[in-house]
Amino acid sequence: MTTTPEPRQPSAVDSTDENGETLFELFKPRPDDPPNIRYLRFAVVSMGVILLIVFMAVIARLAYLLTRPLPGPGPAPVEISGSAASGATTVAPPQAPLQPEIQLQLPPSARVRSQYLSGNRLSVHYDTPAGEGIMILDLVTGRPLSHVRVLAPKS
Repeated sequence: MTTTPEPRQPSAVDSTDENGETLFELFKPRPDDPPNIRYLRFAVVSMGVILLIVFMAVIARLAYLLTRPLPGPGPAPVEISGSAASGATTVAPPQAPLQPEIQLQLPPSARVRSQYLSGNRLSVHYDTPAGEGIMILDLVTGRPLSHVRVLAPKS
């Protein structure tokens, strides 16, 4: 009694094309291939390898960025004191304690429009009958750094 072998089902690892060749054998050079087909196969395989390397580099960079701790506060602000010719500068320590209470001297009858805080600098925008102004205050030393008067355009 003779039995005929059952047809084999192709698997994902051992898939064959209509000529019975495995998928991996399709990329092997054949002696009867013209040179341009060999170059084309080489180019396709090379680009696939390059894509895999770039993809792994992107995944590695993402993993590096996700596991790195967040950066701390930026560099401390520099306050220039004295005359510009003397070149005397002082740098506030990175975690300098803020003053517990600061008195801001605004012009008489001034009304505060807005305040903005950036690091240890406070900007106060105010209105007076004479016009608008902006005062910048250092919260570490408690001293005003700058006073800007905003002039209304002449009509």
